[in-house]
Amino acid sequence: MTAADYKQLQESFKPATLIDEVLKIHKDISEITWILSSIPFNMETARQKIEAINKEHPENHLFFFLMNPPGGNSTPIYNASSESLRQDLVWKKSYLEIKSKAKTLDEVIHQIES
Repeated sequence: MTAADYKQLQESFKPATLIDEVLKIHKDISEITWILSSIPFNMETARQKIEAINKEHPENHLFFFLMNPPGGNSTPIYNASSESLRQDLVWKKSYLEIKSKAKTLDEVIHQIES
């Protein structure tokens, strides 16, 4: 296999990887929606989802702090109030929706350039 063949093979699998990433993001968005709409609000489930999103998408902190500079001490997730957890989940949902659209747009641009 030549280098050109290998590069073409990699490019062939890139859309499949993108689709998998976007589907995972949409699954996370659905789970966040479910957590936010649950009555009563389950704080432990919210904490677990926040930790999972932070692990999977660590850059969300950077974007949050760029848009909302900290005005004081932040509260650790294990001490966060129900309202703080809800606000964090709402932020993460919005962030993931934007990230999903950006990934899709990036792939469309890449396909047009090819």
